[in-house]
Amino acid sequence: MASSAIICRGGIARRGHGVPQRVVVAATPLTLREHKFAALMHRFESDNTIWPQPCPKLVEIVEHGQLGDHDLVMRTLHGYFDQYDLPTVDSVVLGCTHFVF
Repeated sequence: MASSAIICRGGIARRGHGVPQRVVVAATPLTLREHKFAALMHRFESDNTIWPQPCPKLVEIVEHGQLGDHDLVMRTLHGYFDQYDLPTVDSVVLGCTHFVF
């Protein structure tokens, strides 16, 4: 995870020591299998709820230059994120250099 972006409700990260966070980490399946990610999960999972979300179809969209296809992008995002109760999620971490938006 060389670079990542954080998208938070209201556009402002709610940070605070001792405040448990509910976080979805969107990344390639490979990124989510890396030792570095496992170490980060181990570091934060005891105090936070973290859901790793592999997004292989989103990677394909990026690699094929299809980000301009709004319907395709939205269908794909809904396929990944509709399973979460998003109003209760504090952050979505775009944990892969494919996701530069």
